[in-house]
Amino acid sequence: MPCVVYTKPREEQRARDNLERQGFKVFLPFCRVGKSDPKPLFPRYVFVWTEGLNWGTIRNTRGICYIIKNDNKPVEIPGSVIMEIQSRMKDGVIKLDEPPAREFKENQKIRIIAGRYAEMDGLFVSREKDRIIALVSMMGRMVKAKIPEKSVA
Repeated sequence: MPCVVYTKPREEQRARDNLERQGFKVFLPFCRVGKSDPKPLFPRYVFVWTEGLNWGTIRNTRGICYIIKNDNKPVEIPGSVIMEIQSRMKDGVIKLDEPPAREFKENQKIRIIAGRYAEMDGLFVSREKDRIIALVSMMGRMVKAKIPEKSVA
């Protein structure tokens, strides 16, 4: 069964390549949301089959932080979990659905929770891709502002 290894930030591929060069079997699943570039499905984690190989070699591999352990034993992932992940892959990537766009009605009150307009209220006007155009009260008058949808509660 594979164990879980924690990598340095954004060094999953480097860790995978270095472990494979040393003879380890490694699984690093990727995902894609929409048309974006593939990214690791589990950022900073790779699955490694050890089969009696030296743990010290893994710990000292470039790109690796440490081996995930429980009670000082490496955490092993059942093969069925790996097979389930692999069954969802197409061309080496799992395609994740984009979250559905939230529906807003014209002049609906919205609350902005992040960004330069954080903690402000506004009125929904329209949508442009992943941005919301809202009327926000600033200095006594209503001003149109483009706000990322994820910044609106």
